[in-house]
Amino acid sequence: MAASAAGPCPLETAVILAGGIATRLWPVSLATPKGLLPSQSTPLVLSSVNEAVEAGIREVIIVAGPEDEALFRKLFSRKAQLESHMAEKGNFRAVSILQDLADKGARIRYVVQKQPRGPGDAVLAASEHVGDRPFAVMMPDDVFFTGHNPGCLAQMMKAYKEGKAENIMCAMEVPEGDIVRYGIIQGRADVDGSIFATDVTEKPADLRTVGGSRMAIMGRDICHPGIMRILADLGPGAGGEVQLRDAQKILMRDPGRTFYGYNLTAERGIRLDYGTLAGRRDAEALLALIENPRVIAQALAAARLLAPDSELLRFARSAEARRIFGSS
Repeated sequence: MAASAAGPCPLETAVILAGGIATRLWPVSLATPKGLLPSQSTPLVLSSVNEAVEAGIREVIIVAGPEDEALFRKLFSRKAQLESHMAEKGNFRAVSILQDLADKGARIRYVVQKQPRGPGDAVLAASEHVGDRPFAVMMPDDVFFTGHNPGCLAQMMKAYKEGKAENIMCAMEVPEGDIVRYGIIQGRADVDGSIFATDVTEKPADLRTVGGSRMAIMGRDICHPGIMRILADLGPGAGGEVQLRDAQKILMRDPGRTFYGYNLTAERGIRLDYGTLAGRRDAEALLALIENPRVIAQALAAARLLAPDSELLRFARSAEARRIFGSS
């Protein structure tokens, strides 16, 4: 669907990729789908839905594994009997939580990805509901803390409405050693460090492969519907999975399609990686510190109980710690 002279086509649909077997989170994800694991007290899929609604999304499509669809439906369904029970007990906070879950301000649909064949296959599974409309793609294990700024997708939506491109990707600069984990984009830099992208490579072997670029795509995309046609004919790529980045690479060859890597700088937001056990640990620690700064003092006090060569104690005694927290 082409944009009109009045501006880009309205973007009102988001596809949340909540399927897959999440091996990097085993054994936790063997019992609970990764999308239902919490960020603080909020299930990851709920964080994504909230972010989508804030950005103006009116229809959310949750792509889930065959055994998990019912669990996602349960989370967002109306629970009238439980609401009534909580109201009778005077627990109106619980009533408010239940009502909010069932009325998110967007229509929620569910699609089953029959086999865990990768993110590109998961996006394709939603093609019937997406139709010939632009749509957002959200990976719930990427959580973005944006503080007083709008959410990550809302920021990308602004770039989309400004006509930066038909396809917008959230991008961040990563260390050279990490490029093998991401899709890396190349192209012409915008004034804020964003990229008018002309190429993308999924999990490149080294910097030479991507012309020295370290701009990695994170878990948010705005896609032209033409990507579905490419995904339908696409075979497995990196990791033996159907990769969304491979389809984007092909679509970039079409001179009529435009791509933009929106640079999520530190001033705009921080990406929290809930896709690995180590990433979850670090993300929870950061959010705990933001919510309760006194935890910092507790951590530094606990450092005195550790072995002299512990990482925490070394940091507590470092010049960096003194610069951040003062000489005391």
